[in-house]
Order: sequence, then C-alpha cells, then structure tokens
Amino acid sequence: VRPRVTAPDFPAGRLRGSSTRVCPRWHDMSTAVPPGVHSIWVINKSGGLVYQKSYADVPAIDTNETLRLASIWHSLHAISAQLSPVEGCLGIELLETQNFDLRCVQTVTGTKFFVTASPKTPGLANLLHAVYDLYCDYVMKNPFYELEMPIRCELFEQNVQYAVRATNNAFGY
Repeated sequence: VRPRVTAPDFPAGRLRGSSTRVCPRWHDMSTAVPPGVHSIWVINKSGGLVYQKSYADVPAIDTNETLRLASIWHSLHAISAQLSPVEGCLGIELLETQNFDLRCVQTVTGTKFFVTASPKTPGLANLLHAVYDLYCDYVMKNPFYELEMPIRCELFEQNVQYAVRATNNAFGY
C-alpha cells in the first residue's frame, strides 16, 4: 500500500478504522512549518481545478490528489453556505489548523481563489484580491484562454509569483 497524504492534524501512524498509513513526513511535528504562503489554487465554478502552484517546501501532492482536494473544497464551500445560520453567508472564508491556514475568496462568477499559508500569516485576503486582479488582467483578457480550462498563461504565473514573494517579504518570511 502506497503512503497517502491526509489531513495534517492527524498523528503519524494509522488512522482509526483505516488500514492506510499516514505519510510520516507530513506529520512530523519536529520539522517546522515553512513560514509564509505555501500555495495558490484557483477552482472554476463547477469545482474543477484550473490552477495550482506551490511556493514553499511542503510535501508534494500528486495531480490526482490535487484535483480531488479542489473538488472537496468546492463541495465543502457550497455546503457551508447552505448550512450557515447567518443570512447571506457565501461559504468558508478561513480555515485555521495548527499547521496551516486556508483563506478563500469566491468571485461573483463562482470562481474560487484560495491560498494555504503558515498559521496566522497576515495579508492573505489582500494577496487573493491581487491574484484575482491578475486573473482578470492576464487570463480573462487573453484571447486564447478558454473559460473553465486550466490556466496556461506565463504572464499570470510570473505576476502571481511576484505577488507571493512581495507578500512574504512584506511580513519578513
């Protein structure tokens, strides 16, 4: 059985009721969580992953797992909006764990932008809005981009990397 990456708050070893081993590298609490922004994800309105890029030394996730995680986040976001007792709730905006924070922004069109970062990283909402602006400028205005398809735009990637680096540098990461 091949090791599998699961939620980072589970202890190393076997999960209760599961015969699958948890990846020990991910759960080794003796290694520090890398500071700053870890990754940026963009999910289309139907839950498909259109962009994902890692910016920190975190364990790699294979392509199928990233697609699955994007779909799960899309579903959780939609369910939370429906179950919320608060009127007008649009879904989960911030998920905090002891190992990372996940901040999400959903656009009017249903596209979701989310970032994973070390806990209590400041400026994540501003970063996501900057990434959304870059998406509008470099992806949506690109005549060769097809809606809902994976983003393959070099200028978008370069500017997102610059925005992540600027955010990390602004807060000393």
